[in-house]
Amino acid sequence: MKKTDLLMYGGLAIIAGVLIYSVAGLFTNLPATDAILAEGSQAVSSAENPFPPVLTGTTGPGDVAIELTPLGVKEGKLEVQIAANTHSVDLSPFDLKELTTLEYTGKLLKPQSVPRLVGHHVYGVMAFPLAEEPSDFAITITGIPRVGERIFEWG
Repeated sequence: MKKTDLLMYGGLAIIAGVLIYSVAGLFTNLPATDAILAEGSQAVSSAENPFPPVLTGTTGPGDVAIELTPLGVKEGKLEVQIAANTHSVDLSPFDLKELTTLEYTGKLLKPQSVPRLVGHHVYGVMAFPLAEEPSDFAITITGIPRVGERIFEWG
């Protein structure tokens, strides 16, 4: 075999592998908790948290799976863990600080801090300035595909 033939077959094998991996990813709907965890991050077990995780969306084509888990009030801030996963949507154009609202007892609040959405897998914590832990509240995220308005409710 000639060297050019080996290079051609090797290149074709690599292209075929990439295509198979890409197509397989389109048909996999992993829950958001399968996100790649940021270094030093810890998942919260349901046994130690009174607020269960809420998931909207999928990782299907053109969709984003977003899961929120309230962690409670710490140092005057309600902290909410977020996991966002997708196989086909670039998350970088979306600003969670602008797209997210917390509603409780008739009040609306924007988050004080949020993780930056980059790539296809994001894991981090949003923080809302809130001195007390509400028993009933909702967080709304708008404008992230495929679900135009995502409402996460607890209480």
